[in-house]
Amino acid sequence: MSDDREAIDKRRSRRDLATLVALCGLLVTLGFNTYGVFSSRDAARAQADAAERTSLESQIGTLTSISSYLQQVDVGLDTARVFEACADGSSLSSRGEERVVAALTSYEYLAWLFRQPSWKLEDANRYWRRKMMRLFDLALQRLDPDAITRDFTELARYKQADNPDLEYLCKQAPLTP
Repeated sequence: MSDDREAIDKRRSRRDLATLVALCGLLVTLGFNTYGVFSSRDAARAQADAAERTSLESQIGTLTSISSYLQQVDVGLDTARVFEACADGSSLSSRGEERVVAALTSYEYLAWLFRQPSWKLEDANRYWRRKMMRLFDLALQRLDPDAITRDFTELARYKQADNPDLEYLCKQAPLTP
């Protein structure tokens, strides 16, 4: 009987050892899986942060390029003279009208860009908003308002979305960005 008892004890001991080895393997696996999950999470966060920085840098680059172009448009437009003509009731010359339309064409893209949900540079939006809207309002007052609204739908949407209650007066002091 003692041999049977020893045999049973050996089998129990082997079974307990096998169970213990399996349990240790399970714990090691859980540990590595937990480490993998946390490492993946941290890597995903770092990747998301890098993507956000890249997006902002791209937006800054885009705005810098557009700003360089718009400065040339503004020089050709002579904004101060256009608003002076508006303030004293003078009509714009045909060349002045062409330049206003050319500037609005450039502002049309900017209005579209600023309305995009992915656009993050709100300071740029605030920087350009007043000048864009004043020129748009001047065109509505001095040119064919139906044609201006039809041809510059993004500026009209931008004005409604961002400034529904704000009235822009032609007689305000000339603007420089």
